[in-house]
Amino acid sequence: LLGGALIGQKLLPETVASQMQLLETAPSALNESYAEGIARSADDDALAKQSFGAMPLTVIAAEQNMTSLSGWAAAQAALAHLSTRGRLVIANGSGHYVQLEQPDLVVSNIEQVIAMVRSDSEPDRSIASSP
Repeated sequence: LLGGALIGQKLLPETVASQMQLLETAPSALNESYAEGIARSADDDALAKQSFGAMPLTVIAAEQNMTSLSGWAAAQAALAHLSTRGRLVIANGSGHYVQLEQPDLVVSNIEQVIAMVRSDSEPDRSIASSP
């Protein structure tokens, strides 16, 4: 449900973001969101038993969520540890939509994963934070 988060952002005119927010409150949209949540919980159970081996993996977590949601920090760390080459990056000062609030951080980390794949190098496994 992204429409409300886009109001006031430079990405879309406010009228378009408002229309998106209204569409998200339609019964069909709410039913779909609920169904996705149920499916995601089943995915989470399956994912908890998986390993990505040595696949390069970067988990970018919003600082707001890391500090305000109970269990979120542990869940993000566990996700990063699904790969022996995984790492957790905390987007300091960011709310939930890191890709909108700190696009350079997201692009930089995507570029780092691509470079790791191309060079087959190991990442720094420590928890990183954005400036």
